[in-house]
Amino acid sequence: MATPATTATLNAAIAAAASYLEDARGPDLLWRDFDTLAGESADWVSGFVAYCAGSSGVLRGACAETLSALLRRQRPSGGWAYNEQVPPDCDSTAWVLLAMSTATIVKPSMVLRALSYVQRHAQGPGYATYAVEDGMERYVEAAPEQTAGWRAMHTRVSAVAVQALMLHGLVGHAHVRQVLAELVRAQDPEGLWSSYWWQGNAYATAQALRALAAGRRLTPSIWRAAAAGLLARQQAGGGFGDAGAPPHAFSTAMALSALLAWPDRRCDDAAHAAARWLLDAQRGGHWGGAPILRIPTPGSTSPDLGQYQVGRPGTGSLVRDQHGVFSTAAAMAALALYRDCLRRYG
Repeated sequence: MATPATTATLNAAIAAAASYLEDARGPDLLWRDFDTLAGESADWVSGFVAYCAGSSGVLRGACAETLSALLRRQRPSGGWAYNEQVPPDCDSTAWVLLAMSTATIVKPSMVLRALSYVQRHAQGPGYATYAVEDGMERYVEAAPEQTAGWRAMHTRVSAVAVQALMLHGLVGHAHVRQVLAELVRAQDPEGLWSSYWWQGNAYATAQALRALAAGRRLTPSIWRAAAAGLLARQQAGGGFGDAGAPPHAFSTAMALSALLAWPDRRCDDAAHAAARWLLDAQRGGHWGGAPILRIPTPGSTSPDLGQYQVGRPGTGSLVRDQHGVFSTAAAMAALALYRDCLRRYG
C-alpha cells in the first residue's frame, strides 16, 4: 500500500518548481518551450504555465506580469498563437483564457474578444484548432484541402476550449452542452480519450475529465471506466508513460490530475504512487522534458496512423519540451492538486 506524501514534502517540491519556473522566463516575461521549425512556443506555453501556476497558488506577481505581456500580443482577431511567427489558434487562445481566469484582468474587452474568437472555432459538437480565418493555409503554403487535419474538430482541444468558456461564464451555452455530450461519446472502450496533437492518452483524458466535472457531466459510470483505464496504464514504480514507453513527468502529472478528478478511495494508492514518482523524479526544482508534442501533416485526419520521429524537423515529428518548462508546470500543478485533495479528503 502506497503512503501519502507529507504536506511539508509537497510544499517544498511545489516551491522549488515555482522558483525554477520564475527563473525560466525570458526578458520579455514569457515562458518558452518546444523548439520546432516555427521556433519555440511563447504565447501557448506561457498561457499553460500561467494557468498551472495560478491554479497552484504560486507566482502571482510573475503571472500578472506574464499576462500583461500576453495581452499586448493578442491578435486583431482576438486570438493568441503558438508564437509570434504563427497564425493564431483556438488551443493557445483557450490556455490564455484559462490563465486569465486565475487573475484580475483590467481590460475585460480583451477577454470578450478572445471568447468570441474561440466560439468562432466551433465545428460540429466541438472545436477546431484552426479555422479558415486564421490563414494557416497561407502560412504553410498549402491548399485548403491539404490542411483538413489541422482544421478538423479535435477532442482534446474541445475539452480545453470548453473549460475556458465555462470558467468565463458560459456554462449554460447551447454549444457548450453539445461539446460536453460529445466528450461523453468520445470516451474510448478502454475508458480514456485520445489527442490529435499529443502522444498517449493522459493529457486528453485529464482535460476531458476536468471539462466534464466542471460541466457536471461526469457520472459514476464514466468515472469508473476512466479510472480502470488509467490504473491499467500505471507502471510498477508509480509513473505513467505513452503507449508502454518509460514513464515521464508530463504523462505522470496528467494521469495524477485525472485520477483526482473524482473522489474515489479505490484510486488512492495509485495517486499516492504517482505523486511519489513525481517527487522522486524532480531534480533542481524541475522535471525533464519528453517527446510529447506530436505534429501530424496538415492534411492528416488520422494522426495515430502516421510515422513520427523524435527530432525530425517539420511535420511527422515528436517534439520534446527541451527546457522542461511545460512538464515542470504540469507536475507542479498536479502535486498542488494532490496536496489540496489530501487536505480535503484525508
